[in-house]
Amino acid sequence: ASHPPGSDAVEVAIIVVHGANRVEEGYFREMVRIVDEHKSSEHTLVVAPAWGEKPCSAADWSGGTSNQVRGDAQAPMWALVDRPFAASEARSWTLGGGSVQGAHSFEVLDSVVEWVEVNYPRIQRLVVTGFSAGGQYVDRWAALSPEGANGVTRSRGVPLRIIVGSASTLVYLSEERPDPACDPDEDQGPHWDCRNFSIPRPGRDCDLRWDKYWI
Repeated sequence: ASHPPGSDAVEVAIIVVHGANRVEEGYFREMVRIVDEHKSSEHTLVVAPAWGEKPCSAADWSGGTSNQVRGDAQAPMWALVDRPFAASEARSWTLGGGSVQGAHSFEVLDSVVEWVEVNYPRIQRLVVTGFSAGGQYVDRWAALSPEGANGVTRSRGVPLRIIVGSASTLVYLSEERPDPACDPDEDQGPHWDCRNFSIPRPGRDCDLRWDKYWI
């Protein structure tokens, strides 16, 4: 986190979710840089949680200086390198899958949102965003998490905005998809709006693989 817990200066929080390569420190640094460019760092918190693929204890992460959790507390891990299908298990975090320790990845982000609210008492706005595989994860989390109902967090009612970046699949709540006419393959300007939806006919309306709830 870019501000220590308990800071009264924080009014806006940005939680950024890494992509498939899981280099959360890179996402953290880039978001902090953007916040600094907008001269908003004094009042803006950046948090970049990690859905890890290797063991990590609190002592490992903090260099043994943490006073918030036990030094032997283990972070959730989404990889079982000594088992078949380890690669697919490692990516299961993007689908809400359970960690080696049992925590489900959507519950982890719920906990991060709650942690921000508890530790930054003057928080007024919260943003959750992800890029690529992180965008897919955030999109699915938004559809299934109780956080964000009616545009606010469930605990304190803090306004919550969710931004999905470059997700290669998107969640749909029915079989309907935007009509092909909604994608004219040319710039329609910032106010383009298409409200025509229908159930695609495989091989005719689209060449992409799709199922009832995402594409």
